[in-house]
Amino acid sequence: MFDRPLSPLERLIPVFLVAVFVLRLVLGGMVGLGDDEAYYWDWTRNLQLSYFDHPGMIAWMIKASVSIFGDNAFAVRLPAIICNSLATLFLFLLALEMFNMRTALYAALLHTLVPIYALGGMMAVPDAPMGLAWSFLAWIGWRVAIRASTGTFFGAEDRVTLSTWFMIGLMLGLGFLSKYTTVMVGASLVLFYFFDSRLRRLLMSPGFGLALFIAVIAMFPVFIWNAKNGWPSFAYHLSERQGGGGGANFVRWAQFWVSQAGFFTPVIFLLNMFAMLIALFRSNEIQWRYLFWLSFPTIALFTAQALFAEFKPHWTAPGHFALLIASAKLFEEGFGGREEFQKTFRRRIVGWSTAVFLIPLFVLFHVAVLSPVIPAVAQAVMPAANWDPKFDPTNDLYGWDELAKHLNMIRDDREKNGTPRPYLASSRYQLVSQLAFATKEKVYRLSPGTDHYSFLQTPEVMGALKDRPMIFVSDNRYERDPRGDIALYSVFSMCAELEPFVFSRNGVYARTFRIYDCR
Repeated sequence: MFDRPLSPLERLIPVFLVAVFVLRLVLGGMVGLGDDEAYYWDWTRNLQLSYFDHPGMIAWMIKASVSIFGDNAFAVRLPAIICNSLATLFLFLLALEMFNMRTALYAALLHTLVPIYALGGMMAVPDAPMGLAWSFLAWIGWRVAIRASTGTFFGAEDRVTLSTWFMIGLMLGLGFLSKYTTVMVGASLVLFYFFDSRLRRLLMSPGFGLALFIAVIAMFPVFIWNAKNGWPSFAYHLSERQGGGGGANFVRWAQFWVSQAGFFTPVIFLLNMFAMLIALFRSNEIQWRYLFWLSFPTIALFTAQALFAEFKPHWTAPGHFALLIASAKLFEEGFGGREEFQKTFRRRIVGWSTAVFLIPLFVLFHVAVLSPVIPAVAQAVMPAANWDPKFDPTNDLYGWDELAKHLNMIRDDREKNGTPRPYLASSRYQLVSQLAFATKEKVYRLSPGTDHYSFLQTPEVMGALKDRPMIFVSDNRYERDPRGDIALYSVFSMCAELEPFVFSRNGVYARTFRIYDCR
């Protein structure tokens, strides 16, 4: 299973992974939701087959959880925490079956510590169920390859069983119901099988046809919703989101590369890129060839996309999943050192370089969600810079309950004076969904643009708001004065700005909410 005994520190890795799982469960219930988490929770109040932004899996999972545990942050995050932990488990199993125990432990540790995965480890976002589907498909896809090339799979059968192909199709479909990016792991598996002469016949087998059929059937909710609504989600992701980039933009492309180094840390990003290159050079070995095809298509696609259109730094994360194994294996091998002292020296250099980035960032993130330490760290690093609290993402988790109480006081006062209770509105989905979660009321989005709320706020719904009093809220992240939008809507004709609500975390300024009384 491994060439040399595990060290005491290596034996503690499973304990650390379990501890992180428990930590996520605890923190997940202690702090408020992020903007996107609140948005996906708000989807659950009007369950649909799919949604404009993403397919519906994350909403369905949150709905099941809050139905059991109540409308609270813990219940919202629980499915995602479980999905992310299972993704780490399948990453571990894949690395174990491809190489050895030490490589598997290193890969699982990286998946837990690398910022882009650690930050999402307890976030209720579509990437969580997608990551689980991706990791499962990577694991079972490898087992299919080994069975087809060596004649052993799930026992002594002479072929890959139909039940295995059924699982592949089902998980591909469920992954697609989580996030469209899942199609890339399917494409990666097809490319891997196609370019291996021993495995190419799998693509002509009845089992592969069954997998495709099951996957398409599982994807039907997305197709049905899009067909009913004029294919808006596909148009958004495949066309509208890719437009407006103004052609090749090398400044934006440079920003993409910087963001990759930031979200993965410079050491891990460079190590993963080096590992992908090594995987290509060692493609005569089936393990390395598999890791290359699991990573290269996704990373190449989103790297090229960033040159021509807007990008999100985390879009490449699934492609780096396999590279964590490749990097872990290179580390375990000592990066090609011939003598043991060379291997040990190289492992120490890379290990300490990695730890210098990963451990402080991991600690900082988990402390920052509880205490406003990021401004102090930013001031220590850049003392001459003027700190803007909107650059602290942990501020998004706080202030909403306090704001809700303040708004209820205003509305209670209006009712006491004989005015109907005002409804709440804002201009961005982030603010709308956070207010909705804090108040457990329906909150309206009043601004141009398309999102989930565009499909709920029909002309009939908006018409019913006419002549009703409204409280409109914006903040220092997304400032918008509704008085400039009066011509866009017929639901109000005048607004007066009230005293802003300023929120601080433990005495540290976090956010200013601007409040407007409209009618």
